Amino acid sequence: MNVLKSIAIAFSMYSRIPMPVFEWKKENMRYSICFFPLVGLVISFAMSLLSYLFTGYLASVPDVAKTLFILAVPVIVSGGIHLDGYMDTSDALSSYRDMEKRLEILKDPHIGAFAVIRLLLYGCIFFATALTIISAHTGSDMFFAWALIFFYSRILSGIAVVSFKCAKSNGTLYTFAEGAQKEWCRVLLIVEAIICSLFMIYFGKIAGVLETIASLLVFVYYHRMANDKFGGITGDIAGYFVCICELISSFVYMIWLLM
Repeated sequence: MNVLKSIAIAFSMYSRIPMPVFEWKKENMRYSICFFPLVGLVISFAMSLLSYLFTGYLASVPDVAKTLFILAVPVIVSGGIHLDGYMDTSDALSSYRDMEKRLEILKDPHIGAFAVIRLLLYGCIFFATALTIISAHTGSDMFFAWALIFFYSRILSGIAVVSFKCAKSNGTLYTFAEGAQKEWCRVLLIVEAIICSLFMIYFGKIAGVLETIASLLVFVYYHRMANDKFGGITGDIAGYFVCICELISSFVYMIWLLM
């Protein structure tokens, strides 16, 4: 029963999929972070299903429209929680202030100019990248291998939650980190990462290998950046990582497909 409660807590926090409401007791949160990546798996399968429909019943839909519909899936399922973190972190990083001020900016509910600028840039690059992949591989194994990055990025983010230092002793991410059975969660998440990477490599071949390597390099950058700029990770910085990981890995995937 506690496992079901852990799943419900993970999905209610990191997705807009309706879930039963449970009290966030420590015993219910021990393994919640292990189930957080399943939100990404739902996104991967939903994108792949939509891609499959675009090869059959909806084949006449233009590639630009296909791309917009497919890229809307992660935002609809997650509610845009990671994009919110991306924008807040972009503002903090662009401020070039000291660590304390950067942490204050993360908590500021207002949207700064740099957040908007970086979001537009992010959207343009991701759209162009996804359009290139979708135009050539809609409904194929190569598409599924790419879509799995939305699962993989969340697995790596979960590993960070139970492995990296938190920048603050409060907030949602701190609650998940402190409530987690860290050693077991880390092991389970690493197993998830291995399985996901094997599927990406199986379906994507060399492109899947490069996608995996790119994700791990972004993970290393995430650790160093979070420690250097913020003294650890927060929920916003975790969201920033998920977005950057998906963008960079997708871009590398696209480059290989064009070669």
